Amino acid sequence: MESAAHILKELKISQGWLAEGLGVSRTAVTLLLNKGQWPKRAHRSGLLERLRERLEEGGAGAGDIERIEALLTSSTAEAAMHHSFTLLKKGVCMLPQIVLDRAGLERDPFTNELRGVQDVFGSRPHDFVLNKMLDAAAHQKFLGIYGPVGSGKTVMKNVFLETLRKEKNYMVSEPIMIERAKCRPGSLCDAMVEDFMYGFGGISSLGKMRSPRSLEGKNRLVRAILTNHSEQGRRAVLIIDEAHELPLDTLKALKRFHEHQNGFRKMLSIIIIGQEELFHGLNKDYRVREVTARIDLVELQPMRNVVKNYLSFKIDKAGGDVNALFDGEALDMIERKLEHPSPLLINVLASHSLMTAYAQDRLPATGAMVEEAYRKMAS
Repeated sequence: MESAAHILKELKISQGWLAEGLGVSRTAVTLLLNKGQWPKRAHRSGLLERLRERLEEGGAGAGDIERIEALLTSSTAEAAMHHSFTLLKKGVCMLPQIVLDRAGLERDPFTNELRGVQDVFGSRPHDFVLNKMLDAAAHQKFLGIYGPVGSGKTVMKNVFLETLRKEKNYMVSEPIMIERAKCRPGSLCDAMVEDFMYGFGGISSLGKMRSPRSLEGKNRLVRAILTNHSEQGRRAVLIIDEAHELPLDTLKALKRFHEHQNGFRKMLSIIIIGQEELFHGLNKDYRVREVTARIDLVELQPMRNVVKNYLSFKIDKAGGDVNALFDGEALDMIERKLEHPSPLLINVLASHSLMTAYAQDRLPATGAMVEEAYRKMAS
């Protein structure tokens, strides 16, 4: 299997020489080339720029540099996914009532804590994704949102839907099949007919009718319904969660649904949401190139540099004070330990840290307690 280290060896570029030019240790370069582990004290974008310059100095061509960058990006993503999965397997701890009472909490800030839009923390990455979704709905775009488990994709979907409910001219169809792998084009047609035609109070010009059996007939009915709504000034949105499990023919059908037009005006916004496999599938599978060429893919980025604010917000919503649960060192430690922080990862580490503090009969939790909880979770 090809690796960045193997390419360097072919180019006769030594890792020691490369480390010297990057201003990092030889060990750091070895970990980067073989395991995709970027030096924690270095800014990644700046280090990547210096890496390109150093490789050019060493005689690497543009093609070789692109191969090395692709391998480093891929291995880094894989390592991050594996590390996050290890932590997420532990799950969020349900805080016992005695901890809630001692901390003055009205409810657990980390489990089943979302009761409405007011309980959602608005980080910049989440706000960016929400605005992209609202823009796609307003301008009939084809959008794909992807990110790791626990990054807040479904929460943003719910905020998005809640926002659209306040607007009278939006209609939303969301297929609810449990097995996404069995979600075929005909199923999507049936869902859109049900939601856009009957779910909107009926369309008098079409009347209530049985959906055709053939895919051609179903598609024609969907187009007729969309045309009717378009002429009435209504906007239709098709949204699909867990889209990384969709079959290839369904992904291709989405592109064709998006091509339904009333004159030069598209009549359907499509938003699909999934894990990283959605991105990799669309970018690596040649069979869906026509979809990849037309969809706007957006990654839900990690919540860097806002972990303290996030925990303060969550605990405040639960009626408590973050300083009663975590001291300054503990908050700093949570920030440092989570290289790719997400709402779920923060909840997991914070709840396990509080349980460690509870076991030691001490609140607030300290940095050493966070370190101990993290070590147990990562083992």
